[in-house]
Amino acid sequence: MSRFETGIHPIRRTEVVALLDREQPPVVRVVLDESVLRRQVGSSRIMSAQLQALAAAATRDRVDIRILSYEESAEFITTLSKELR
Repeated sequence: MSRFETGIHPIRRTEVVALLDREQPPVVRVVLDESVLRRQVGSSRIMSAQLQALAAAATRDRVDIRILSYEESAEFITTLSKELR
């Protein structure tokens, strides 16, 4: 299934910031798996910048970022797979 079929379209961080800086920004709710915070992609400098950007976004009134722990993630995936059968 392509990203167009799933409705998932990656966008640049600058595009996200532009959306959040609008006069009427959208409400953004994000659930991240804990592993995406721990998996290093790029250099330490890049990872630091990414984590700082997440932390800055989380301080906005209309942004809700939650972290799904390893344990919760495994339970969620098991439950979801049973529901999809």
